[in-house]
Amino acid sequence: MELPSEGYLLRIIIGEAARHESKHLYEWIVIQAREQGLAGATVMRGMMGFGAGSRIKTSSILCLSEDLPWCLS
Repeated sequence: MELPSEGYLLRIIIGEAARHESKHLYEWIVIQAREQGLAGATVMRGMMGFGAGSRIKTSSILCLSEDLPWCLS
């Protein structure tokens, strides 16, 4: 595969509980990206985060969230 000299970065931030059919949503997105011929994909688990309409979510043992943010880029 020959990569172009310029490209775009798409960043998607979702909760780890998000699902599509029987798969985690982040897994489904990566599979779709590969099938569509994107140059690459990385999934990272967030240690802490918040959204415009949500509280702060953290992996701290004192305040453990069940829906930590995932970032796909």
